[in-house]
Amino acid sequence: MQVAPEATLQLTKTHVGDFVAGTNGVYTLTVTDLGPSDVQAPVTVTDTLPASETFVSATGGTGADTWSCVQARPDRDLHVERADRADTAAPTITMTVRWPPTSCRPRSSTPRR
Repeated sequence: MQVAPEATLQLTKTHVGDFVAGTNGVYTLTVTDLGPSDVQAPVTVTDTLPASETFVSATGGTGADTWSCVQARPDRDLHVERADRADTAAPTITMTVRWPPTSCRPRSSTPRR
């Protein structure tokens, strides 16, 4: 009897401080393999930004251990993929966004309930 590998991935998106109207803000996306098996490559993450934010750039990892980051839909979707080394801890993804100059309130790093 063969058992298919099963992996559960967790995506955490955080930022430090408040986002201010008319400036760039930075998110950190962390992908964690919760098991019970190692995730199989490729690993793909898609993040859709709220209408109030505009995608600027994204990077993840260095050297051979990197995410491929592309803008999937103008100004809104970030699509990242890690083609190999799925059995190792994934590097974090750093995403820069732009807040419009007319934004009415800063985005706080404090979660709401």
